[in-house]
Amino acid sequence: MPFSRPGEALEIVPGLVVSQHSGEGKANQYNLRGFQLDHGTDLALWLDGMPLNMRTHGHGQGLRRREFPFIPELLSSLVVRKGPYYADEGDFASAGSVHMQYIDKLDKGLFSATGGSFGYWRLLNIKSFEVNGGDLLTAIESSVYNGPWTRPDELRKINSVMRWTRGTQDDGVSITGMAHANRWYSTDQIPERAIQQGFLTLWGQIDRTDGGDTTRFSLSGRWSQTQGNHASRVEAYAIRSTLDLYNNFTYFLTNPTLGDQFHQFDRRTVFGVNAVHFIKHELAQFPIETRFGFQGRYDNVRLGLQDSFLRQNYDAIRNDYVNEGGFSFWTDSTAFWTPWLRTTGGFRFDYLHADVNGLQTLLDAPKVLDSNGNVTALWTAPFNSGSKGRRAI
Repeated sequence: MPFSRPGEALEIVPGLVVSQHSGEGKANQYNLRGFQLDHGTDLALWLDGMPLNMRTHGHGQGLRRREFPFIPELLSSLVVRKGPYYADEGDFASAGSVHMQYIDKLDKGLFSATGGSFGYWRLLNIKSFEVNGGDLLTAIESSVYNGPWTRPDELRKINSVMRWTRGTQDDGVSITGMAHANRWYSTDQIPERAIQQGFLTLWGQIDRTDGGDTTRFSLSGRWSQTQGNHASRVEAYAIRSTLDLYNNFTYFLTNPTLGDQFHQFDRRTVFGVNAVHFIKHELAQFPIETRFGFQGRYDNVRLGLQDSFLRQNYDAIRNDYVNEGGFSFWTDSTAFWTPWLRTTGGFRFDYLHADVNGLQTLLDAPKVLDSNGNVTALWTAPFNSGSKGRRAI
């Protein structure tokens, strides 16, 4: 199936609508089961056992990072669940979840080159090799796009994936490295009256410097084993990501001189592990599957919000260090009464801990332009503020 945007690959899920706004680098918007889920606040998304929803994110809670190496040609399966009924899902899954799995091997190599209107180009190369008794999967993708706008998007994106696998998904091991980099200028809503009065074309912008840049690097591993009626699976991951995002939704409403552009940033390191053990048995000759699981995750984050002018930051609204971690224990049992009827009962316990330390500056510092047109501000000494919280569910 051809996709004009990578996010469209998820729309094979019935009832899931994936939209996009404010430039080709911005995270997707999701709609499912009648809910507007923003960038993933209530839709848990996973890729090869790694969470894509970011806690306490600089742009929005639960943001599903678009800036990860999502290459539709590598998808081997999607496991989709709707509703908050599953003990193994937990955070962000109140409306549903999507688990994406990449292939381990491609029998034949693939090279694809695509060109289109408005400066669209995409190159993709996928190849598998036999290495040390296993399969080494390599993939690299590069994309550029300008769009029809008077100020081109100038999207420049590169994705790469490398995975070594021995065995199968149910009985084997794998190590995967992924890398992503992207930068773009964004488009956004514009006033209708500005078009009607001839100040802007339909493809114009008010603030031509809106946009952003992102990076993401990850290393993950999987071990799985199946013996008779027992099966185990352990997944671990480490992620490093960055985001700088510039938006201007109200133009000159708050600051008639410099405009209302603001800068959101996020610098994050994530470590996590998922483990599950399966047991198949019988009760009065009815098949039963029981699972026991553990999930742990730790986020070390530097994030903030700043006023900016032409991508020059001049005032800090928020500037925080956040340490957020937690773990979960869960179990469920499914009884298969007939080929078409089954029942599932489960239990989940979550423990969350957050530690926030803020570096704050005076919000009302004078804002002036120097002779070169650069923004300057008179600062006061920063002060520290902190808070901690724990919650068990």
